[in-house]
Amino acid sequence: MAAIVRNFGAEVFKNVADILIFIFPKTVDSSSDKAAFKDVLKCGLAIQAAHDGMNQKYYEEGLPPINYRISADYGRVDVVKADKSQLIEIFGPTVNMCAKINIKAPPNRMVIGKNLYDMINDSFEDDYHFTKIHEYPPDKNAEYDSYSVYLISRK
Repeated sequence: MAAIVRNFGAEVFKNVADILIFIFPKTVDSSSDKAAFKDVLKCGLAIQAAHDGMNQKYYEEGLPPINYRISADYGRVDVVKADKSQLIEIFGPTVNMCAKINIKAPPNRMVIGKNLYDMINDSFEDDYHFTKIHEYPPDKNAEYDSYSVYLISRK
């Protein structure tokens, strides 16, 4: 997975147990080239597409299959490096929201949060289909929409 995300310009910040957290530095400025935001979608869908081939290799090696969920959003991420340590931590409302909407993604599928959806919907509506998920995160005090993402196939 880390190799896939790097191919789309993302930086891996954390790989712990079954969690891979990465960011897309080219999206730091909302007025930046929309292609950087398209890379977020392309990356998530590439991870999604890797599922079957990856599990086929696991099967051939006698390993159990794996499933995962992919979530992305846009917003502030705080990066902290502790003194005298190589350890870098990221946190903030965007990281928290990704964790909350992640549980809404069907296995091996991608969901995005409302902030990312608002940034990209008008730009990529000819290439991607977004389906609003009508459930809200576990925090009942803060309603926040999320959307499943599908590539529109061209014949």
